[in-house]
Amino acid sequence: MSQVRKNVMNQLLRSEREKRGWSRAYVAEQLDLADPKTLGRWERGVSSPSVQFARKLCLLFEKSKEELGLVPLEKQSMCINVMHSLFWNVPYRRNPFFTGRRELLTQISTILHTHHERTSISALGLGGMGGIGKTQTAVEYAYCFRNVYRMIIWMQADTHASLVIDCTRIVNALHLRQRGQESVCDTVKQWLRNQDEWLLILDNVTNLNVINRIIPVEATGHILLTTQRSSLGGFAQYIMLHGFTPEEGVLFLLRRIQGRASIQEWCPHEIKAAHTLSRLVSGLPLALDQAGAYIEETGCQITRYLDVYQQYPAILLHRRGESSLDHPDSVGTMLTLLCDKLEKSYPATREILRFCAFLHPHTLPEELVLKSLMNVSQENAKSPLLYEEALSILRRSSLIWICPETQMLTVHPLVQIIVKASMNQQEQRHWIETMIPTSLILNEPKAVRGPGLADGASLPETFSPGGTFLIL
Repeated sequence: MSQVRKNVMNQLLRSEREKRGWSRAYVAEQLDLADPKTLGRWERGVSSPSVQFARKLCLLFEKSKEELGLVPLEKQSMCINVMHSLFWNVPYRRNPFFTGRRELLTQISTILHTHHERTSISALGLGGMGGIGKTQTAVEYAYCFRNVYRMIIWMQADTHASLVIDCTRIVNALHLRQRGQESVCDTVKQWLRNQDEWLLILDNVTNLNVINRIIPVEATGHILLTTQRSSLGGFAQYIMLHGFTPEEGVLFLLRRIQGRASIQEWCPHEIKAAHTLSRLVSGLPLALDQAGAYIEETGCQITRYLDVYQQYPAILLHRRGESSLDHPDSVGTMLTLLCDKLEKSYPATREILRFCAFLHPHTLPEELVLKSLMNVSQENAKSPLLYEEALSILRRSSLIWICPETQMLTVHPLVQIIVKASMNQQEQRHWIETMIPTSLILNEPKAVRGPGLADGASLPETFSPGGTFLIL
């Protein structure tokens, strides 16, 4: 059994002892245990109690073997539903519709526990576009592995103000003492430095300088953060989340509508419609959740929703539904707000997004896109760095992805829909007839997988001068 599994199995015993304020010497005395250090070895996972002492422990603590971690992890469910952490402030209920991603959860655990030294912090970031399921994956990880950690701390990290609010709540909940002019962030930072076996979840990180205010230099713990950034600059390892596979998308949608997990309970034409819809939204969980909310609230069939979506995609992407609480913004609202925010600081991002909105989402050579934009733009023709900087900003915001091997751009199809919907017909005609070079034609596509995209998206054969684009 690995060291990680041993620690998982025995940490519960230590937690129950500390909850009661009992010393190891006191427990050893109650058990007629000759050496209190033996109890320490049980808690650290170095050894396990015999059947006789396991029974004594259960009687003393008035807990079952499972609750004391005296049953091998292989015999326990992967996801523990009983609260074992000494501190827990996860603000979300467990998502009953969470689908797939079991391998991802295991990967997260493995990365956080690998090469974890006593005086170091293991950090991992979950990245991807908005609505891809980063927060829900972090929530599921917290519930699945809550028996691994003594404390699980959740903080909203999009702004310094939100971080301060959560730090204040933690200081008050734990009755932490502030020293002099010490800020609440410094108090939490010092507290983390003196603790061990904790998991800190930082949700929606936008600026690494903000979260550095509460992360101690030397400590023993794990950090799991979610972000739309495409990189973390060496601060943490990074996993880019993708959309559901078509099969996962179908299963998620069916669960979301009526909680029925079995595909066999649905009519074949409804399953086919669900598969088509999952493919059209590239498996984006938030888009499928919106579809499920709409179908649930209106009572329509999936086939009917699909027909409406194919005619009015932007309208449905802006409709969130009243039964959706965890992610209040719709796909349309989320993408619109993000695009508007970027445009205010970097106006060239708007031109890039509009240019890409009318082309095949997976057939965009970076160099040709930049050259084409500079050729047709009067304002920025002499400033190529403006476009390169804007492209970098779009990439960091997970609105555009660049394949390092091929230097091809990928833009999510739903981003294209929202961007085109922000333009009137005259503006759309202007871009198609004036701004898009007529030499950009379509070649036969092949399979590709990009950020936020499900398997089976399309990419043309390797680019060659003469045409690889499809004007949509």
